[in-house]
Parts: sequence; structure tokens; C-alpha cells
Amino acid sequence: MKNYFLLLFSISLFNLSSFAQIVITPGATATQLANNIVAPGITVTNATMNCAQTACGTWTGNLQAGGSQLSNGGIVMTTGSAANADGPNATGSSSTAVAGYDFSDPHLTTQPGAGNPAPNRDNCVLEFDMQPSCAAFNVNFVFGSEEYPEFVTGSFNDGFGIFISGPNPAGGNYNNYNVARLPNGQLVSIDNVNANTNSQYYNTNNTGVIQYDGYTDGLTAQLSVIACSTYHVKIIIADAGDESYDSGLFLGVGSFSCSTPLLTVNTPAPICGGQNAVLSATAGSSGTYTWSDGQTGASITVAPQATTTYTVTYSINGCVDVTATTTVTVNPPIQATFTALGPYCATDTPGILPTISNNSIAGTWSPATINTATANTTTYNFTPNPNACGLPNSMTVVVNPQGAPTFAQLGPYCQGDPVGILPTTSTNGVIGTWTPATIESNLPGNTTYNFVPTVAECTSNASMVINVIPIAAPPFTSNVSEGCTPLNVSFSTPALPNVNYSYSLNNTNFGTNPTANYSFTNAGCYDITLTANNSGCIQSTTIPDMICVETAPSVFFSASPTILENTSQQVVFSNNTIGGESYLWDFGDGSTSTDLNNTHLYSNINGNFNVTLTSSTPLGCTSSYLVTLTYIDKPVFYIPNTFTPDEDQFNQTWGPVFTSGFDPFNFDLYIYNRWGELIWESHDAKERWDGTYGKKGLKVPSGIYSYKIRFKPTNTDEKVTVSGHINLMR
Repeated sequence: MKNYFLLLFSISLFNLSSFAQIVITPGATATQLANNIVAPGITVTNATMNCAQTACGTWTGNLQAGGSQLSNGGIVMTTGSAANADGPNATGSSSTAVAGYDFSDPHLTTQPGAGNPAPNRDNCVLEFDMQPSCAAFNVNFVFGSEEYPEFVTGSFNDGFGIFISGPNPAGGNYNNYNVARLPNGQLVSIDNVNANTNSQYYNTNNTGVIQYDGYTDGLTAQLSVIACSTYHVKIIIADAGDESYDSGLFLGVGSFSCSTPLLTVNTPAPICGGQNAVLSATAGSSGTYTWSDGQTGASITVAPQATTTYTVTYSINGCVDVTATTTVTVNPPIQATFTALGPYCATDTPGILPTISNNSIAGTWSPATINTATANTTTYNFTPNPNACGLPNSMTVVVNPQGAPTFAQLGPYCQGDPVGILPTTSTNGVIGTWTPATIESNLPGNTTYNFVPTVAECTSNASMVINVIPIAAPPFTSNVSEGCTPLNVSFSTPALPNVNYSYSLNNTNFGTNPTANYSFTNAGCYDITLTANNSGCIQSTTIPDMICVETAPSVFFSASPTILENTSQQVVFSNNTIGGESYLWDFGDGSTSTDLNNTHLYSNINGNFNVTLTSSTPLGCTSSYLVTLTYIDKPVFYIPNTFTPDEDQFNQTWGPVFTSGFDPFNFDLYIYNRWGELIWESHDAKERWDGTYGKKGLKVPSGIYSYKIRFKPTNTDEKVTVSGHINLMR
């Protein structure tokens, strides 16, 4: 299986700030140089070199550039003299031409930012194949040059590359991919890293351990690979433009670093023989796991009968084998032991069945708890937990029957009455004590007295509930306390259970419920008694003069006169009321009085008056009496005795003039000539005779004519007849 990782770049920044020097030894073989810069876990083969022996070499000491791979020596590849790369920076123009190594590498000269002219002089090239045993490796390097700072962007863009070819875990292949890059992904060269461009990675070498006028920070590149696959590496550095002003590439010991996978395996909890244990190993996902018992896979299940050690081997493509061991401890089974419980008496509180034995074996019981509700003999079975490595056991628990003491019931008692004595020996011979020890009769309600046997035998406790009946005087109320006859009163008391009630008046019962009604028809104040009977405990409450009742007064008065014949008339009123205390006269004309007797003047009389006298008692009992004063309205009228119907516009008609005292709907008028013949009649008091007769309206001659008027007065049903004569003159 191949393990694929994304390409990651991480940059470690450091600077050369020490005055200490390194020691450079020029010259080495390609294999020596390649093996110097690879760490354990990477295998190097087919190393070749195209570089002058004076242009490359190894160095020892601390480059003062940070990172573990740059502090313990390494290799240096230059475009001139490796020896001259040693510090301090004593000259600004260290140059060494290397004859025979001018050529254009197709990868270095064509990479982005190679410049024009591209770096193709004084080449130094190291190539090798490598096989990493990990999924990613690191490369640590520092680039320095004497071209700094004068020839930046001046057609002297010395450059280098660390080109990798091989399978890409993300898919496809790396094809001479240059991993020597800045954190921003740009390549490293004179023109691309200096005081003006990417200056955060550039250092001016005033003093230091190397010769070059400028240098980069220590940089670390990381590349994801497929473990145990083969990759081709080409490291190259070259001058650009001319062979002057050397540049150098420093790589630390083990710069190409690769970590062997860390293999871990769990240690399971101890088990009992034959139980399962799960073993899980963790290393990565690109390899295979093989266990010493022949099983494969990252996780296996084992069931040893004895303590066993297992070894797991993690292999990556057959080139990496990492092993780890773990031990499965198997505990031998032992018999669970317990301290016996019981015997118990029925209804006792039993002990608790222990879930851990005396020899520390955990488990469960069936049944889970001891039952003492009734007498019984029960076997309780203990089953050890699966990982307790114990053998089952059992326990037999005996529950003996209880002998219950019996007593004759005491009470009930009335509150405060003498009480009986609690017996210390039951009717079936059980001796014991009571709590409380004596009966308290002043405490109403139910009280429980508990009996505990003196001898610790299987006799149960007993109890007796003794009732003390309260005898407090019963309270009661009424909806009214006074009023007029007949007065209906409702009495009530808070109802208590098992209590009978009786209301009485003058020793006469009038109600047997918590509520009762009574109608008082006679005046007086009455004592009311309520008696409560609670199971023979009797208590009464009497409220003196609880209800007071009055009779309404007998109202009567006389008026003199009772007939009014004038429009203004005085009337004398005499009060003959019996039993009244206050009085209110209403004279019927809007006037009132509170005097005992009154004389009242009526004015502008034109009708009858209803006079009312209302009398009240101290409790507000009232009664009234009414007398009507009758007004007799006498008829008032005028009858002319002459009229002159001579057409002179004066006194042309004749008729009676009534002003009051008659009924206009009961009126008749007849006119006769001297022979007694009826010549004109009317039934309307407003109609007038014009001195004519007949349908043709013939004028009667001047002379004496007689009339007869019949009308009904307003104050009587009898008709009045008035007769007389008319003198008609023309």
C-alpha cells in the first residue's frame, strides 16, 4: 500500500551572527557527499558528481544558521573555491574560476527567474538516487554569494536548485521539481533574494562564519513522498554572467531527514482465561501489520488461557519493519467468599448483599436483595462479573416469622377527660414499652403510640392509634343580627367531620345541620344556642341577644278638611301612629315634614293631593298611611241674555261661555221658540247660534226665545240642567 501526502513547505528562519568559524575540507566523492547529507531512514544509491574537487567539500562546526541539521557540519558546493567559502568575511570579491565546468543545465537555466544570462558557468552538480522509509523528508540549506550586494539585477544572477524526480503521493510524478524555495513559493537566486526583493530572508554579512557578502536565512523545505519508492535528486549551483564572485550552497549533516514510523500498541486490561481482549496497533496507513499469532491488521482479537506476550510488525513496502510488543495478562479464577447474613425476623431491615466478595471479586446477586416481608428460606446466587475471574457462589438466608403483640383498643376519649393506661404486657404475653409512655388527653386528634418488645426475639413492634375528640365550644354566626318582623335569619358553623349539630331557641330545637334558618315573627331579642356532639363529646355555645327583632309601626292620621273647594286652602293633619319613632310627611305638592303633627297650606289648587305619612322604628322598620285630599272644581260659566244678529259685525251670535268645572264631552244646548218648538241645538260648548233655523238657514224674527243647557261637572257623574231666555233683536 502507498501512503500519499500533500506537498508541504515549512521555512525555518535563522541568521549568521556569530564570529565563530567553521572548518571546510575541500574535496570528496559523490557517495561521501550524498551520505553526509542524508539521515537514517533514507538509502542512497547511484551517487554521481560533476564538480571540481576544489569547488566542493565538507565542513564541520556550527553554521550558526539554526536547525539541527545546520549545527553539526555538512557539505558545501560552490561556483569557485570551497576553501574560500570559510569565514570570516575578509574580502568583498572572493573569486575562483573553475575551468571545464561551464555548461547549461536544462533544469537550472530554464527554471522561472533564472535570469538572462542564465547561470551556466562554474557548475557544481551532485546527483543520487534515494529511497526514503517515510512519507515526507526535509532539506535544510543556506545560499550565500559574493555577488551581493553590488551585482544584484546586474546580469550576474547566480542560482542553484535541488531538483527531485519520482512518484508524487498526490498523483503523477515529480519531474525535476526544485524544492529549494522561499515560503512564498519563489525560487532562490541573487536577483530574487536580496536587500530589495524578499528582503525578509536576506542577511548582509558584516562579520560571520562564512566569506560571502550576503546570504539567505537558513531554509527548510519539506516534500511529501511515497515511502520506499525511489527518487532521483540533483543538487546544482552555477555562476551567471561570468566566472567571478563566487556563490555557495551549504547543506547540513542529515539535511535530507526522514523519520521512521512510530509504532504503538495498547495494553488491554487483565482478563480471565478464555475472555476476549482487543489489541490495536497504530503507525500509519501506508503499511501492513503482522502479529506474532499470525493475524494481520491494525486491530485483532485474542483469547489466551494464560498470560501471553504478542509482537506486531509494521512493514512499509517491504523496506521498513518496525516492531512493538504488548502483554495480555490472564488472571486465574478463584472462589468468591462472603460472610453469611441472617437469620432475620420477618419485616426486619435485612443486610445488603455485597457486590464485592471478601476476596475482592465483583459480581451480581440473584435475587438482588434479601426479602424479609414474610418468613422464608431463600438461596441467593452470586455470579462474578465477566472480568472478575471468579467462580460462582451462593448464600442461604433464613427469615423467621414474627410474633405480633396484640392489645385491646383504647379510646376514643373526650378532650380533657380521664384516660386509660397503656398496658406494658400484650394480651398474648409480649412485654415491652410504649412511646409516648402515657396517653395525652389534652391533645385532640389521632396520636400513634408505638410498642417495642423488651426481649430481642422475633416479635414485631406494634402500634395503637388513640383518638382524643376535641370539645371546643363551636363557633357560629348569622347573616343578620337585627331586623323587622318577619325576619328570616340563616345560622352557620364550620362543619367538622363526625360532628352532629343542634340549634335551639328558648330550649326549642330549630335545626340539626351545620346551617339552619329561622323566621322571627315576634318582636324582641333572642338568645341562640348551638350544641355540637362529636361522638358523645358535647359542647354548647350560647350567644345572648344574638337576634333582635322589631314590629313595624301602625301608622294612621286624619286630615281636616279632606275636601278642597278653593284654589288656596289650609289643612290640619293629626298623627295617630302607634309604635313609631320618626316620621316623614309627604303632602303631595312637593313639600315634606318630619314633625309629629302638621298644618299645611295648599296654594294654586287644581286637583287632588295624595298625602303620605311614613313612620320608622329604631331598627328601621317602616310603615306608611295615605289620605287623598279631593278637590271639587265648581263649574264657572256665563250666559248672555241678548244678542243682535243684524249683520253689523257686533254681537252677531249667542252661546254660553264655560271657563271651568264641566266636561266638554258631556254638553247639550237646545233653543225653543215661544210655542215650544225646537229650532236649534248643539253638543259643542264652543259652537254659537246665529239666529237662524232649518237647513236653509232662515232668519228667525226678533223676539224672546228660551234655552236649555245640560252638562256634566268634572267632579261628579250627575248632569246639571240650566234654562233661561234670550232676547234676539234685529
